[in-house]
Amino acid sequence: MDCLLLLLPLLFLSAAPVQPMMSPGGGYFAHGQCLRYCNPRGHRWLCPPGCECFRVSYVRERGTCLDPGIPLPRGYLPPSRKLPVQRIQKA
Repeated sequence: MDCLLLLLPLLFLSAAPVQPMMSPGGGYFAHGQCLRYCNPRGHRWLCPPGCECFRVSYVRERGTCLDPGIPLPRGYLPPSRKLPVQRIQKA
């Protein structure tokens, strides 16, 4: 019985990382073909075709390649749609 009481907290801690993946919004497993780390401020081309780099809400330089057609998991922000800066050439 004492052994069971010692293992019970360990069981709860081991199940904790699974909870966010099963949250509403598709979860991580739904994005399986896209899952890859990326930098949302650059190198977006590292994502597989059909996937986009989504920023982690609490870290600017960290992102994950996800499928834009599937709801985002918790903690991710949509990619920013900034237009590239165009230089004016003087004649």
